[in-house]
Amino acid sequence: MRKVLQVIGGGEIAGSKHQFLELCREQSQQNHEVRIVCFLEGELSQEARQMGIPLSILPMANIFDLRVVRRLRRLITSESFQIVHTHGVRANFIGRLAAHVTPARIVTTIYSYPKEDYRNPLKRWFYPPIDRWTTPWAHRLIAVSEGLKVRLVESGVAPAKCFRVVHCSIDIASTHPSRSSEEMRRELKIPTHAPAAGMLARLVLVKNPFLLLDAAGVVAQEMPEAKILFVGDGPFLDPLKRAVEERRLERTILFPGFRKDPLNVVGALDVIALSSISEGLPVTLLEAMCLQKPVVATRVGGVPEVVKDGVTGLLSPSGDAKAFAANLLRLFRHPEEAQRMGRRGQQWVEQNFSLRMMVEKTNQVYEEALASGGT
Repeated sequence: MRKVLQVIGGGEIAGSKHQFLELCREQSQQNHEVRIVCFLEGELSQEARQMGIPLSILPMANIFDLRVVRRLRRLITSESFQIVHTHGVRANFIGRLAAHVTPARIVTTIYSYPKEDYRNPLKRWFYPPIDRWTTPWAHRLIAVSEGLKVRLVESGVAPAKCFRVVHCSIDIASTHPSRSSEEMRRELKIPTHAPAAGMLARLVLVKNPFLLLDAAGVVAQEMPEAKILFVGDGPFLDPLKRAVEERRLERTILFPGFRKDPLNVVGALDVIALSSISEGLPVTLLEAMCLQKPVVATRVGGVPEVVKDGVTGLLSPSGDAKAFAANLLRLFRHPEEAQRMGRRGQQWVEQNFSLRMMVEKTNQVYEEALASGGT
């Protein structure tokens, strides 16, 4: 049994929140002694309590509120935690500062390329450097995809020997819609026989939603009955709606907004789309493939490790709206091919992205960190 302190900001939502909580729950069930530390209350802390995972909230006024370092260090030493596992820039910075002078080993999971996480130029200028400053104190770094690892090494975050790749995963047994596709289509205003694709993501720069918008314009000309959904909110929502009005695409593009039941939405669609310019390893695609939905996405980051081009979905270069549209149209026009890809996708996820595999590999990283004298 290992004593593991999982440190995270607390404001995480959607995929990253679920990944984190599933890891903590599974480790607890495997007889690890796990405690979560958050710096703010939110959905994550509420769900952790519901799962029965021990939790401590160490509130911070802002990222410069370093009083929390002493409190966290006291928790690490008084409870004799062997592993401090950090997730996210704030948790990395505070967790490493607190654990650096203790016997605990520090493990950090990196989910995305840091400079592309922030739209605000000040945050983009400030947060990655403070994260990198304490990176050498981590005994092991986990990247969630091979593609992300390569990019992090090339950008000088740390040498390749410091990294291990542990793919994001999914709890296959619990991944199923709670409502029928017919019921959801009525709610989402998708006609019964209309081909429909959707992107379920926060509408931010890194997801490049305007690429999907451009592709939707091409699809509308070729197949006017088709529907393209942007499922989510974010700073690009209003600009996208204005662009849809300007291009007169109201009949093609739908904005259901943020949904707390994404699996129900996935179940109602024919194709799942993702037009990102950068990705670690998108859990949305794992969920889609688990539900036998083919994927149309850009060939970036860890996406090709999830989507096998021509087998479980179709990939196109980042920024190429015509190629993206052609892939959507191909699956809309050939539903049998789309269904075959969906079935293969489910098999691929079951074989390569199970929750059990993620937890086992994470535990192996812990053992390496404990056996090492440094990075």
